[in-house]
Amino acid sequence: ASQKDALLPCLSGKRVTTLVIAITQLLSDAHPLILRAVLAHPQVSRVLVLSAVSEHAHACQDGPSGDLGPEAFKEYGSMLQQDVQDMREANVAFARQQQQAHPGAASPQPPQPLSVEVRALPLCICALDRSSFVLP
Repeated sequence: ASQKDALLPCLSGKRVTTLVIAITQLLSDAHPLILRAVLAHPQVSRVLVLSAVSEHAHACQDGPSGDLGPEAFKEYGSMLQQDVQDMREANVAFARQQQQAHPGAASPQPPQPLSVEVRALPLCICALDRSSFVLP
């Protein structure tokens, strides 16, 4: 997902409320990219993250990537939900400050609650890089 994807509602006239993200790496490693994708779509109220790495594999990781426990998907969903909510609230607070400094600007909307779900998506693919895959 990118900033250009966020233009879809303007081009199609349809409101997009669900964002689906498929990853082939650990959730903790992909977190900055997932967070950036979700924040690029402020109108999204539901996020579905599909992970090619199983929940058990996440729980077995050691080191800095192993910060998720036996319920890795649930824990990550809660963490992502909190991070997005914090960032959205900070954006609204900043917009309110700008509105006070420049009266007449549009009133900022309160952030929408976000529902996050993480599921396993077993894939028979090989990721060559961040944007290309080989399918069997």
